[in-house]
Amino acid sequence: MGSARRPMAVLGAVVAVLGLALLPGGGATAAPSPADAERQLQALGVQMDHVNEQANSARVQLKRAKAQQVGLQRQLAASQAALDAAQDQVGEIAQAAYRDGRLRPGASLLEGGPGDLLDRMATLTWLSDQQRTTLARARTRQADYDDARARVDLQVKTATRLQKQLDGRKAELAQQVTKWERIKRTVTPKPTPKPERSGSSSSSSSSGRPPATYDGPATGNGARVARFALAQLGEPYVFGAAGPNAWDCSGLTEMAWAQAGVSLPHSAHLQYYQIRHVSRSNLQAGDLVFFYGLEHVGVYIGNNQVVHAPQPGESVKITSINYMPFSGAGRP
Repeated sequence: MGSARRPMAVLGAVVAVLGLALLPGGGATAAPSPADAERQLQALGVQMDHVNEQANSARVQLKRAKAQQVGLQRQLAASQAALDAAQDQVGEIAQAAYRDGRLRPGASLLEGGPGDLLDRMATLTWLSDQQRTTLARARTRQADYDDARARVDLQVKTATRLQKQLDGRKAELAQQVTKWERIKRTVTPKPTPKPERSGSSSSSSSSGRPPATYDGPATGNGARVARFALAQLGEPYVFGAAGPNAWDCSGLTEMAWAQAGVSLPHSAHLQYYQIRHVSRSNLQAGDLVFFYGLEHVGVYIGNNQVVHAPQPGESVKITSINYMPFSGAGRP
């Protein structure tokens, strides 16, 4: 059970995000500028990414706790089967003693010689001891099960409650994003149409850049992970997405390392606690780099750069690790 306590402690710590105040959006005497609206949208996007990662942690922990509930129920069934078998064994021995006359109904302890008396007394003592031992084991197993089930039930309730709270917070932030997107459209001047140019400039501008590939020094798993992450450049950020055509930050890192046969949880917090930590100066391609207090994660590709799924409204892109507040790094 101890392994489940650290993630639960993490979940307890992130509840603080629910107290974050919504960014001011009304009551101002002057109309916001397009730059004001963009700043608000950027700040809201960061908050939404953080809340999404915390919701991912709650979802993973809830899944684990429910699996523990199922496991405990199976353990209880196995314990009950063992108890029944022990009781059956005691019963069979008692029946055998009755059949051979040692404990036949109505028999006196004084019947027979001294050896018979000692044999009867030994049999009675053994049967009594076995019954007491069996009952004591049953009580201990039941108490252990009750304690474990109470802890797991509390984890399920805590994770469920936190997930609902975070879903509510996401809905609030989504409303704010919609509001500021509307404001931005209202205050942004309409672009002046440019005269069409002759030639093939329009087709070349819409052709897009070729997909980035990784040609760095790393080999093996790190290079494989980096190549996968780079192949997703330009794909949109979507809450809770882990591919194949949309991602959130931990969904991208989860699936990138899946290419190397490594299973990671869909949560930046839980990924950090599952992997071996490395210093910033020892980063290699494929390493996971964490930001914003473990609420964001990306794949390192060398040259102080990560590939990451930033926030709602943006797409997978390459960013300098100096652009975001560094919180740690690790290598699965």
